[in-house]
Amino acid sequence: MSAESKLPSVGRPWMRPFLSGLAILLCGVLIGGALTTLVLWDRLSHEMRHPRFDPLEASLHIAEKFNLDDGQAKRLQQIVAEHDERFNEVRATVSPTLDSLSINFRDEVAALLGPEQTAEWIEEFNDHHRQFKKRPPRDFRRPPSER
Repeated sequence: MSAESKLPSVGRPWMRPFLSGLAILLCGVLIGGALTTLVLWDRLSHEMRHPRFDPLEASLHIAEKFNLDDGQAKRLQQIVAEHDERFNEVRATVSPTLDSLSINFRDEVAALLGPEQTAEWIEEFNDHHRQFKKRPPRDFRRPPSER
């Protein structure tokens, strides 16, 4: 062995662990930030595509816009709540019909396809259907603390 190989290494022994730790930390920040962004984007885009109707918020907006007095504002709240309830009744009767129609559509298209295509079509259709019906509508008649 030569004399040069017996010499201790010169440099900063703490540099490699420090840089490795820094790289791991930065990767964690990037991955965490990306996943958080995906989750938030998914929720925000769903809310933008499927806005929820809040009768109280709507009536307060109308009352403020048209400068209604307290009596008119209370009557407006009643009117909006009554119509919202009627809309919800119609939605409750229409939703099962739409579900049935979409399932019939899925099955008729699947009947045209081969076995591999059918499996792929049903999987794709179900993913799309699940995405569309991701979250049920919230009940705005309850206070936020009870939702």
